Amino acid sequence: MKKRFSVLVTRRLHRSALKELEKKYNVHLHSGEIPIAKKNLIKKIKDVEGLICHPYDIVDEEVINNADNLNDYTGTEVSGKIIGIIGMGRIGSEVAKKANGLGMKVIYYNRKPVSKRLEKMLKAKYVSKNNLYKDSDVISLHVPYNKNTHHLMNSKIFKKMKKTSFLINTSRGKIVNEKHLVTALKTKQIQGVGMDVYEVEPIKKDNPLLKFENVVLAPHVGSSTKETRQKMSDITAKNLILGLEGKRLLYSV
Repeated sequence: MKKRFSVLVTRRLHRSALKELEKKYNVHLHSGEIPIAKKNLIKKIKDVEGLICHPYDIVDEEVINNADNLNDYTGTEVSGKIIGIIGMGRIGSEVAKKANGLGMKVIYYNRKPVSKRLEKMLKAKYVSKNNLYKDSDVISLHVPYNKNTHHLMNSKIFKKMKKTSFLINTSRGKIVNEKHLVTALKTKQIQGVGMDVYEVEPIKKDNPLLKFENVVLAPHVGSSTKETRQKMSDITAKNLILGLEGKRLLYSV
């Protein structure tokens, strides 16, 4: 039998709204002093899965920490946070530009530092790998896959990262050791992950990453815009023409 959730309402709502809630849930309507005293709220919130509160109710970190069954849908501000970019090539540079627009501080690691001019333009600071792992609130990967980057992100690295940090991988799947990543998430070594590439693609239905609420997974569709696909088609045609004419290609692998 499906569990019937309990909901705490800190002040009377319109009767029609209460009736709608009561159809599905066990509704506990606070009837005492308004606003509800923080001590009383902490006591009542322990055993409910839902809360309808009002602007004058004190719902701070202490209250949330006592809400064992309450889902917390709050996010994390990025403004003022530090993004660590590994691989400051074309894509890494574009990420830095966008991070600047969000008010983030940009640090990066590359095989060698980019020019001072580019650093100034991107407002980016070159740091060691260890400092990047230790200081970043968000780590974004933009490196090619090769023997040197295979499982670059592993258990040793996750232990160096902030417990409140996020990992973003939109480069290549095998750069991240997914087995170690799952352990890091289970033990709360990091706060969350965003990925659109995987060690095995397409991702398998039994991949344990699918079970985490703090993991966002997507197909590798960053280029799926009309404008980008148009440019990709134009470059493909131009490359073919240059190749057949024995000239240097615009891009080659």
